[in-house]
Amino acid sequence: MTGAADALLGIGRFRRRFRLRLGIESRYVFRLYLQRTFLFTLVMLLAILALEAASNLGAVYSDRAAASGVDGSLRLVYFVLLRGGYDLPLVLPVGALMGVVWAEHGLASSRQRIMMLNAGRSPFRSLAAAALVALVLGPVQFAALAYLRPAAVAALGTAKLRGYGPQFDAPRISGPQWAATNGALVRFRVDFTHPVTLHDLLVFAVDENGAPRALLTAQSAQPTGTPGEWMLRKASRWTLPRAAGASRQPMDTEIFESLGLPLSLDPLWVANVGTPPGLIGQASLVRLAEAGQGVPMASAYQSVAHERIAAPFFVLGLTLLAAVLSMRWFRPGMHPLVFLRIGAVGIGIYFASATLSSIGSYGLLPAVLSAWPFPVALIAIALLLARSGGPSRFRPGQEQVPWRSGAGRRQ
Repeated sequence: MTGAADALLGIGRFRRRFRLRLGIESRYVFRLYLQRTFLFTLVMLLAILALEAASNLGAVYSDRAAASGVDGSLRLVYFVLLRGGYDLPLVLPVGALMGVVWAEHGLASSRQRIMMLNAGRSPFRSLAAAALVALVLGPVQFAALAYLRPAAVAALGTAKLRGYGPQFDAPRISGPQWAATNGALVRFRVDFTHPVTLHDLLVFAVDENGAPRALLTAQSAQPTGTPGEWMLRKASRWTLPRAAGASRQPMDTEIFESLGLPLSLDPLWVANVGTPPGLIGQASLVRLAEAGQGVPMASAYQSVAHERIAAPFFVLGLTLLAAVLSMRWFRPGMHPLVFLRIGAVGIGIYFASATLSSIGSYGLLPAVLSAWPFPVALIAIALLLARSGGPSRFRPGQEQVPWRSGAGRRQ
């Protein structure tokens, strides 16, 4: 009992210190931000889910989906819930942005923000509520990208409600796949049962100059457990003669019942072939990003891994920028287009960041350049704007236009 009482007293002391350090105004604005963010995100998510449900009714009630054994109406509910998990990381940053702008619009229209600024509150203290919102929503965004969305994709594919790759189809065998490895071009089909198996394997081996050196076929191949090695079954190998002027000589032919072959294909990559990196679970994605050899287009997995880590900082940058611009531009009796202007700026930044991330997910940009420019730039710009102007320009008792040059005029 004593330990429990001490723990409760410790929590109570922490809460009292937190409340004193944060202040009444910041706690009030923080709650307002969260409420507006939750409402805007919920409305936007429900609208998207309604459109998706209406456009996918045929797939939900199809014979293919009925094979999952779930009743039709329950399948629709199941589909909506899973698509909600998929869409949440798409709408949450926009919801945080518009929730902050919506809350600041109300504070400015009711003159509450002017009273806070005229009370001598520093710009950085005014951003504490936005930072706390990002502290709450950032981990949610990371969890949605790293765990919730991949789980939703796997469940949707298994239930035959959406097609996300051959590993969810029955029979679970892919079509022909191609991969370039060290010194070879490989074609294969993947059987996604455990252990992962390659079928109809065809390996074109080339020398250091790119000239063809050998051709190898196999009925199937499985990883041996040794990194970079596969065990081939019913294999044949044709080797070109290396001697000068021997192009007309017949190729050396060898037939094997089984053959261990050093093949630079990571079994984990093979098990996820055909799946976009953004839909792979966090543990597998980290392993693929750090694998180095055996993973074609490894930079794509590295970019997505960086994007997930940068996602909470992107939410932080959006909320800080929305708060700063709102406090600089909003005032009582303002034109409604000011509200839309900040929203348009934020949504434009969101889509520009998504475009850069998409380019990185195809391996066309280094991971750092595809994931981190927007989060870093947004946070830096917001802090610079907060430092460039604020309540220090105001005199108490005056209704000033928050954080704008020429704020010495009365409203």
